[in-house]
Amino acid sequence: MRENTPVRGADDTSNSHTSASSSTKPRIRSIDIAKAIAMFAIISGHFGIVSINNVVYGFHVPLFFIVSGYFFSTKRAFSSSIVQKLRQLMIPYMIVGLVYIPVLTAVLLLQHSDKQTIVANISKIPLALLYGAGVPVHSPAVLPQIGLLWFLPALCFAFLLVRIALEARHTVLLIVLYFMIGWISMLFFHAPLSIQPALMGTFFIYIGYKARQYNLFNKRAPLWLIVLMMCLCLSCISSGIFVNIVNGQISLGPLSILHALCFSYLIIRLCQWIDLHNNMLAQFLQWCGKGSLVMMCFHGISDYCFPGYLLQDFLMNWGLSHAIATAILIFLNMVWAVIGIIIVTHSKPLAVLFSATRLEKFSHALSVKRFNA
Repeated sequence: MRENTPVRGADDTSNSHTSASSSTKPRIRSIDIAKAIAMFAIISGHFGIVSINNVVYGFHVPLFFIVSGYFFSTKRAFSSSIVQKLRQLMIPYMIVGLVYIPVLTAVLLLQHSDKQTIVANISKIPLALLYGAGVPVHSPAVLPQIGLLWFLPALCFAFLLVRIALEARHTVLLIVLYFMIGWISMLFFHAPLSIQPALMGTFFIYIGYKARQYNLFNKRAPLWLIVLMMCLCLSCISSGIFVNIVNGQISLGPLSILHALCFSYLIIRLCQWIDLHNNMLAQFLQWCGKGSLVMMCFHGISDYCFPGYLLQDFLMNWGLSHAIATAILIFLNMVWAVIGIIIVTHSKPLAVLFSATRLEKFSHALSVKRFNA
């Protein structure tokens, strides 16, 4: 049997916001908030701080896949879906990847690097962009990684693979098969364009899709279950249990997956609380959530091109502790990603590239609302 979407308004982020009833708007806003929190967690996990990574690697990428799946739809024809996802994800991937070249060149020149060093670093980018791996590849060949941009082709192919599974007779079986193929194959080699992380990501996208279908995030969970989830997550955090989809590392198999699902659920519950009790913070995080693709690309540029250790060393030379210097570095990277949304919303070509028209309108509406207040 084919899977259908019984919930109206589950088309995409824009359609769901315009067509959802007033009773579902807070739920949808909380999902955008969750996407923002996942993005900030992804940023904070890129600085090698074990205590931070023990927390964020328990949920950040799985949560991003889950909330992406929440807005997933089968309303479009499959051929139209392919074009849409290539347009939304692969074109920004290629263009932002090419932006690495002038940015990294400028950074290396400012560091007074010699010509040989500049050429050696710049020449890696086209190959890294074509292969699309989020980690350095050693099999089937030694290849450079493209950094955070790996997520864009992974998300693109994960959407298309889920769409195929939803049209299949045994959807759940195919989703599980996807996950196992992606996970096991990465033990031996890394395929191009992050197809294996995409295969693993289909599981979490499907979870988000079904959560929307059955309105799971709006159903009250019993207190004992929430407490049990919290205890499980705290235990997994203290034990260093994680899910690292980019390289297929799942520290304790099914327990790691359960940890990611429970942690993601608790984060979404937290987002619902923020939505209900702190409107100003909720508006900001919703705005960031809608601009999460932009944030990802801008952070990808800084993470790949800017040597953060130089700023960290500079701050420590001024007498700051390593912890404070690292906290400032993480905060500045978050600020840069948010500034990226502002830049895109004020540039028509970039707004077109990132399909950010509705984001621009939303930002304008917030400005008008603050002015009127």
